Amino acid sequence: MPNKQQRTVKPVTQIAAQTRASVASRCAGRENSINIMPKLQKQLTPAQQKTRKKAKIERQKKYMWVFMNGMQVRVKRPSMIGGIRQDEWIVQSADPIWVHQNEMWEVLNSRGTEDEECPF
Repeated sequence: MPNKQQRTVKPVTQIAAQTRASVASRCAGRENSINIMPKLQKQLTPAQQKTRKKAKIERQKKYMWVFMNGMQVRVKRPSMIGGIRQDEWIVQSADPIWVHQNEMWEVLNSRGTEDEECPF
């Protein structure tokens, strides 16, 4: 029988087991989430790398990043005709009659101030 002055030393494995048990009890439903080593990410095959790169390029062509309400948001890019945005192309090359039929009055007014020549 050991004296009160003497202390018994627990083996390291017992201490480790008690520590794991106390941590596991604190992490109620997450017993399996205690990892000593992080999981390593698997290397992609060259074919997978090519497909990911192609998908990224397609995404960059289709979408662009803008700031809305202080957050960065991905939105679709505006459609282009000959490297010019669609609405600008319409303003530049649309017939005055077509513009009038589609009720684009601001385009007609801006053309009227630029071109003083009136065909009527």
